[in-house]
Order: sequence, then structure tokens, then C-alpha cells
Amino acid sequence: MTAALDQLEAYIVNVKSLDTLPPTCVATPEAIYGVLDNLLDKYASSYGIAEKATRLIRRGLGFFPWSQVQPLLPRILARMMTCFEVSGHSSYIWLVDRTVALFGERLAVLAGSPEGSALETAFSAAFERMTTQVKTLETQQDATQIPDSKCKTIWMEAKALLFINLIC
Repeated sequence: MTAALDQLEAYIVNVKSLDTLPPTCVATPEAIYGVLDNLLDKYASSYGIAEKATRLIRRGLGFFPWSQVQPLLPRILARMMTCFEVSGHSSYIWLVDRTVALFGERLAVLAGSPEGSALETAFSAAFERMTTQVKTLETQQDATQIPDSKCKTIWMEAKALLFINLIC
């Protein structure tokens, strides 16, 4: 299973990005994300799958045209937070951070539109859920019990999203 994720990521890395999709392929990003969403629904707690799936999704966000990616963002952000809440794997919040870094400035362009409102709501909800989960982790475990790399990553991502949330 992880080998297939690696192969898809290698393909995307080599092709770089698509400016447009032929009309017959417009549904492809949603179909691919549907498969990945089902995979994460079943295997969110698997560290290896979490790492590979989030890298693949991140690459896919830059690979497909914005017009096909934008409608998927609220679902992707919600899934990442659900997976983080279930597993605690920092790769899920890493992807939220990457999504904000890639598309956060588009919020200003889309301000006042239904699409902009949906994205703003999705980014805010992801940030709030992440904050709640990090606080929960902190109360359940002493910081010394959380592996250093995981703890550092969680806090770096939380601080990055807090900063972006405050300036947006």
C-alpha cells in the first residue's frame, strides 16, 4: 500500500504540475482524494501511511489546477484534523500548515465570496481543532512523555497556524 503512495508521489514530482485538465479529467482530483480519504479513514493511526499520504496530498495540492483543488480544501482540512485527533501524528498538522502556506493568501483574493468564506471557515475550524487537541495532549501527558520530535513539530505547526490566523 505504501509503495503505491510512493509511486504516485514520484509521478507528481516528475510531472510537476498541470495548468489545466481536459474536460474528461476534471473529476480526477476529487476521485483521487476520495481514495486517499477512505485510506485515511481506515488507517489514520498508521504512522507510515500518515507520512506518505500527507506528503502525497501536499504534492497533489500543487499538482492539480487551483479550480479543482479549491473545492476539496475544506474536506482535506477536516480529514487532517480528524486524523490528528485520532492518532496524534504530527504529519496531519504539518499538512494543514502546508495548506495554509500554499493557499492562505488566496483568502484575501476570495474575501467576500462564498468560496472565500468556505476556506476561511475551514482554516479556522482546523486551527481550533488543532489547538483543542494539542491542549488535550498536554493535559493527558507531561511534555516529557511526548517524543521530542513530535512535541516540537506539534508546537511549531501550532505556532505557525496561530500566527497566520492572527494576521488573516
